[in-house]
Amino acid sequence: SGEVIDTEAKGDLTLRGLTKPVELDVQAQVKGSTVQVVGTITIEFDEWGIPDPSFSGAKVESRGVLEFSLVFSRA
Repeated sequence: SGEVIDTEAKGDLTLRGLTKPVELDVQAQVKGSTVQVVGTITIEFDEWGIPDPSFSGAKVESRGVLEFSLVFSRA
């Protein structure tokens, strides 16, 4: 309890109707009766069919970072 564990998670990610298998590094920690899991994954826009979000006067990179924080608890 309380110790942060670095591990790898595998699963399927769906963005804009496209589902792909992904692997990502996550950190997990037990806090009382909950488990918190946080992580990030870099998304290459063209690999996911995401249009270039650049617009007049602003150039955007070809990738973005998806961050998440999940809290699991027993009911």
